[in-house]
Amino acid sequence: MKSDLLDENEKEYYKRIYARDIALQEQDLAKAMEAFKQIEELAYSSEFEQRQINKVWKYGIGFCGKKICLYTDEA
Repeated sequence: MKSDLLDENEKEYYKRIYARDIALQEQDLAKAMEAFKQIEELAYSSEFEQRQINKVWKYGIGFCGKKICLYTDEA
């Protein structure tokens, strides 16, 4: 969609939609980061470590409707 074809009201509408989508993405990421923090704080991986399992993948997952956001500290 070319922005030069939109009037000012339409441009403002799409700016609000974009800003809302960014805010929702940030909320989803915050939920995923909170889930990851819980994994760390409650030491969910300690049983694996006691069994000498050295590589444990930890993922925090945030859901919002049909959207998903994934957070990990793996590089």
